[in-house]
Amino acid sequence: MRDGTIERVGGIALVLAAAGVLTNVTSGQGGEDASTATDIPGMPFLDTGTTVGFADDTDEVCPFTGSTSPDVWYRYIPEASGRIDLTLCNSDYDTKVYIYDNEFNLIACNDDACSDAAGNPFRSRLDLVELTGGVKYFIVIDGWEGDAGDYTLEMDDSDFCETLPPFLDDVNALDFDGADGTHVNVGVFDDLDFDPPFTLEAWVRPYSTDGWARIASTRGDDVVTGSGFGQLNGGLVFTTFGILDYYAPSAALVVGQWTHVAVVFDESFDAHFYIDGVLAQTITGSTPQNPSVNSFDLGRNPSIDQQVWDGLIDEVRYWSRVRTQEEIAADRDAVLTGTEPDLVGYWRFEEGEGKTASDSAGDHDGTLVGPAWLGLVECGPPCPQDVDASGDVGFSDLLAILANWGPCAGCSEDLDGSGDVGFADLLAVLANWGPCPVATGACCLPGECQDLTAADCAAMGGSYTTGTSCADVGCPSDDGWLVTAPIVWPGDTCAGASDCDLELSSDERWVVTIPTAGVWTFSVCGAGFDTLLYLGSTPCGDQIALSDDDCDAASEITMKLDAGTYYLTLEGFSSGECGGYTLTVE
Repeated sequence: MRDGTIERVGGIALVLAAAGVLTNVTSGQGGEDASTATDIPGMPFLDTGTTVGFADDTDEVCPFTGSTSPDVWYRYIPEASGRIDLTLCNSDYDTKVYIYDNEFNLIACNDDACSDAAGNPFRSRLDLVELTGGVKYFIVIDGWEGDAGDYTLEMDDSDFCETLPPFLDDVNALDFDGADGTHVNVGVFDDLDFDPPFTLEAWVRPYSTDGWARIASTRGDDVVTGSGFGQLNGGLVFTTFGILDYYAPSAALVVGQWTHVAVVFDESFDAHFYIDGVLAQTITGSTPQNPSVNSFDLGRNPSIDQQVWDGLIDEVRYWSRVRTQEEIAADRDAVLTGTEPDLVGYWRFEEGEGKTASDSAGDHDGTLVGPAWLGLVECGPPCPQDVDASGDVGFSDLLAILANWGPCAGCSEDLDGSGDVGFADLLAVLANWGPCPVATGACCLPGECQDLTAADCAAMGGSYTTGTSCADVGCPSDDGWLVTAPIVWPGDTCAGASDCDLELSSDERWVVTIPTAGVWTFSVCGAGFDTLLYLGSTPCGDQIALSDDDCDAASEITMKLDAGTYYLTLEGFSSGECGGYTLTVE
């Protein structure tokens, strides 16, 4: 189901869903196996059920295997070829999901891609799965290890145009599936060696931000030569292998959202990270890279054949000089000619077929090894029920529907594209009655986050994140990340600095808004190092609570708190003690 469908429609959605106009709903349970699979009548589709008490029929590596969980089955035959999105994010347990064709070949699978509304992780989601019209498919809902429980299955045709990159004549991108070995092999070139100064830019749309993933890399077989640019747990990272990870969590990506990213590596060995043309973070260095003779690859780390990008990549540009923020911002939405000075490589990914990704700037054509071409779809109007484009859905739109009742292929009043203006179009107008929704997102301002429109955010000088709210993202501040509980926050303190003098180690800090009074838990249990967790009423404070070894060598604080703002600091137990963690506040 598209995000916001039920919320936008309100109470009338229940009537329309019951009538089958907006949502296909089954009796509430998947089948035992392929022979008893529950039929999916069409899109959009919503169903709830349980896997408890069913048999364990299948398991897939995506990326984890060894599941002994019970599973349930659905069957779907699309009328026409296209792409679908599927989510189990609102389920009650650690899920896995698989899609098979009619010969039981695995088409797609996912383990951990999202969290539920309360912030509990390890739920499953698949985006932009390509299906062929008339072919039978099976959707299997499974669990990790032996987990089972209640699930919510939501499916819909991919509403991909809502998140297109903003350049108008772009019709294709490359789809990387995150599987080991998937990449574009460009080859060994002296002018693509990541020696400073250089600037690397791309448009990306990640399906997942878990762990490491590379946009471009030249890492050597000895694993201590070459460099790579990509993301780590949602933050941009540039690595001079064997020397330094320039990790920039402030340069944050959002799953399912197109973002223009850039890294500038200057002759002082400092890395500057840009998000949508705005400088997000600078990490200082002091040592050059160890040059590599390995191939320049797009979408993976070539030496270990891993750290593969999971999502879309488009418009990759490699420059042999430092580009300014003004230059990056000015060109990010533009299609270049390929003849711009110092533009060494420019892969537009516009071919749409074949195994070659052409370089529009030189002789660095790449060979596809695994990624698929993805055609991009032009966006329609954000509020199609507003037939007269007045900004409101009202009586004039209703009259337009009635005036054009009957066959009317291609006319704006045919809202469902059926070729006729009829009852479904009339219901769509009634369901969307009132002002058209205005898209808002998280706007990071000095010391705070506000949910604003893009125009209002720009007018206030903020950094805007499309399609998210302040409850879903963290904004940087002088006192730490601005977040609202509940949250699940993965990270790595090794990439940070020692901003507090509580310990000698590098630390991570958050300004946490507790929305309601009650018992709250702050946990980094399972962290990869010996942790200390401080909770204070002031930045870097420990006035409220301190946790050392409450879950093995990691930390957890559980206590009753009033609604308000609190300061949380994660430290290592001793100097040099750092590592990966997942902070949960619930």
